[in-house]
Amino acid sequence: MRRVFVRTAAAAAVLALASAAPAAAQIPTSAFEITPLAGYLWGGGFETPANGAFPAGKIAVQPSFAWGAEVGYTPSGSTWFELTYLHQSTDANFERNGSGGCPAPGGVCTATFSTNYIHAGARWEFGQRNIKPFIGGGLGITIFDPGTTSTGVDFSSSTDFSISGEVGVIYMVGKKAADQRFGLRATFRGWWSFVPSGQYAAWCGYYGCYAVEESATVAQGELTGGLVIRF
Repeated sequence: MRRVFVRTAAAAAVLALASAAPAAAQIPTSAFEITPLAGYLWGGGFETPANGAFPAGKIAVQPSFAWGAEVGYTPSGSTWFELTYLHQSTDANFERNGSGGCPAPGGVCTATFSTNYIHAGARWEFGQRNIKPFIGGGLGITIFDPGTTSTGVDFSSSTDFSISGEVGVIYMVGKKAADQRFGLRATFRGWWSFVPSGQYAAWCGYYGCYAVEESATVAQGELTGGLVIRF
């Protein structure tokens, strides 16, 4: 009787492992992906200090088309580590404080303007089938690069620290996880860049006095779609 029980238990264990193996093989434990992005970027107005990369005044970046790409890697199938690049080429209105560069004090001049985001971050996917909502975040740098203004003045570029947060959804084509190599992605993301404000905060302690330059927050919003390619 004991031998029959042992043999029956062993046979059941073998059958369970055999049935679980194909299912496990269908769920990838690691994968890479590339996602070209295209969409719309808005926001980006900020004031510039007199001692910064731009003259003192106010910049209003115009909303426009944006494009970029993301490269991702997952060790588990639900947590993805991402590298993101997003570029916007548009126009910006610059209102300068004081004379020089613009037609008159308080005048407005227009310049070509590009914004470049380079970020590293992560996202977390939910859902077990084709539709996978996600949330994520990242940090990196923002490069604000103005061109020549309508009055012929050139401004230098500015590289600043920035953070981002995203929500969205991914739809993968294919019934089985192992067959889901292509899909579509929709992303809504906020970008926050920290540029020098020209204002300083000072304090004194036991070892001396210190001063740091404060920063202003430049916020932009992104709505993009992309083609997901996994391998």
